[in-house]
Amino acid sequence: MRRPPVAARPTPAPEPAPLPPPPPEPAGPAGSAADLHRGMSAQEVHEIMGKPTRRKPGVQGDLKTLSEWYEEGDRVTEVVYVGGVVVRFSTSSR
Repeated sequence: MRRPPVAARPTPAPEPAPLPPPPPEPAGPAGSAADLHRGMSAQEVHEIMGKPTRRKPGVQGDLKTLSEWYEEGDRVTEVVYVGGVVVRFSTSSR
């Protein structure tokens, strides 16, 4: 006596490949000029922006100032301090 043919079982779909890992975080500070505000200390700015590319002490009236510049791509951010506190900052294109 013959046995009826056995139906073939469907092959399960292969597991999807795992997703690639996310890209690494950029080296250095995670902040940008958008995180700056007046009244910040120089240390807070350095934690956000990193090391300035240029520094220049100055005087405005009786006040001693310090200007620092940070370059990122085609943008330059200038931060001006009086007494170690941000009084002005601006970002422009080169």
